[in-house]
Amino acid sequence: MKKTIIATIVGTLIIFIYQAMSWMVLPIHKHSFKVTDKQDVILPVLSSNLTEDGMYYLPMLSPETSHEEQEKFMNERMGKPAALISYQAAMSYNMVNNICLGLLFSLIAVWIIVTILVKAENVFNTFGSRMGVTVALAILTVSRSYLMEWNWMNSPMHYISGQITDEIVSCLLLGFWLGWYLGRTPKAA
Repeated sequence: MKKTIIATIVGTLIIFIYQAMSWMVLPIHKHSFKVTDKQDVILPVLSSNLTEDGMYYLPMLSPETSHEEQEKFMNERMGKPAALISYQAAMSYNMVNNICLGLLFSLIAVWIIVTILVKAENVFNTFGSRMGVTVALAILTVSRSYLMEWNWMNSPMHYISGQITDEIVSCLLLGFWLGWYLGRTPKAA
């Protein structure tokens, strides 16, 4: 139990510190978001036309619209502008909340990986196998989330490439830690 707790806490810190460095120090996310000098014109237009916080894909019809009408609507708009908008009526920024949630989400993810490796330690009994499982889970996450978002929602690669890099690099670092730490033999008493 002690080994699981230590592996999880240190692993969480590894991922959290890497993520902080990735956004604040390293150039990984330097080009994640595009900037426009028209934001002072665009934001009031959004504010006066969007009634609630949420994710908007434009153009799009109501979900109640028939499949035929939706298909016709989309075909008429091919080659014309489209937008994916994450809208907040009132911008909020609470770094303490973000840090706490980031630590919690990292803790949960690392705990799951550590639990898998510990429960199946007879199968994942080498450094390479523990590293492989950790990186495989990162690839699973990338494939089922970021690449799906890119594929289905046309999320731009300049945005998700940083997310993908973070996922792979943080899990490589985590894999090194877990590969070494979980492979250590306890000292004889």
